[in-house]
Amino acid sequence: MPILAIYFLTLPSTTAQQIGIYSAAGYLASFVFEISSGYFADRFGHKKTLVLAKLLMIFSTFLFVITDSLPFFVLGMVFLSTSFAFASGIGPAFMHDTLIQMKREKDFTRVMSKMGAYVSLISIFLIISLPFFTTIDIILPLKISLAFDVLGFFAVILLVSPKREGEVSKDSMIKTIKDSSNPRFYWVSLFMGLISRFVFATANYKEVYLQSLDYSVILVGFIMGLSRFAWFLIGNDARIIEKRISVKSLLRL
Repeated sequence: MPILAIYFLTLPSTTAQQIGIYSAAGYLASFVFEISSGYFADRFGHKKTLVLAKLLMIFSTFLFVITDSLPFFVLGMVFLSTSFAFASGIGPAFMHDTLIQMKREKDFTRVMSKMGAYVSLISIFLIISLPFFTTIDIILPLKISLAFDVLGFFAVILLVSPKREGEVSKDSMIKTIKDSSNPRFYWVSLFMGLISRFVFATANYKEVYLQSLDYSVILVGFIMGLSRFAWFLIGNDARIIEKRISVKSLLRL
């Protein structure tokens, strides 16, 4: 949410440097739970994992709403990042198994790209509109987000688990980590991870920087909304891009 860092700086005794502290806590949680989330899904099922992810998201937003200090914000960011870690890979896996059951496995890329595009389109509206509520109360956009998180939780509860849920791993989490440490894959993943983390780490300062240039919160939301529009355009044509450019070429790019 574009106003999160700006909202943090409205709390007593907070500084821009502390944004790095709660961001680092979030990225550490994401690192710790990214692999274990897959192990959890194999053991307990994709739907239960998605339900847990939504619960963590609700706890996170709730903490942001009631927070008055850095420790609460750090805890909220840990819950938020853990929620993303649990949902990032499990959501597509759940959809993949559902499409297999429907005998539409070949449509996976098209369905996922369309879903991503439509989510980006909706987020454009939310990102642009929510900052307007800051003129009433700086916390109001977070309260609205909390309401959406609760609705999302009930939506996940209503999901029907496919009969086939991939191949359930019988290995321990330690063995799973060892199996994923193939030298070539490991170094490529490490390089990509470092690059992406650098981008994400600096992203938390975008809104604060724009506000330091005397941009209003509403204008910051509009700028962030434009970035989501680019996501919509790319996601809407992802299948065409995949046909013309290989995954390896995309990674090189």
